[in-house]
Amino acid sequence: MVNPVFTSDMTSNKVETWRHIFGSMAHRQLSILEVGSYEGRSAIVLLEMLPHAHLTCVDTFAGGPDLPDLDGVEERFDSNLVRCPRSICLSNNVAPMT
Repeated sequence: MVNPVFTSDMTSNKVETWRHIFGSMAHRQLSILEVGSYEGRSAIVLLEMLPHAHLTCVDTFAGGPDLPDLDGVEERFDSNLVRCPRSICLSNNVAPMT
């Protein structure tokens, strides 16, 4: 199994809130759409929290003002999510909206 590699953490401070919101849904078969996935940390947390869910991630991996340097981020996302068979990533390498 490949250990995830993350260069930043924009997720951990939200996990307890997500547990409170989604905790009662853990037994349900859900379809989740995540827009803006970065390195996949939140995707992994959601899939661990919701073991019967299917997650679709959409990201341009093109960055923006808050994420100017995305060198290798799509490859890290792919590597991080390889262990999550209930996820799919749709990417479109276009310029970010401004």
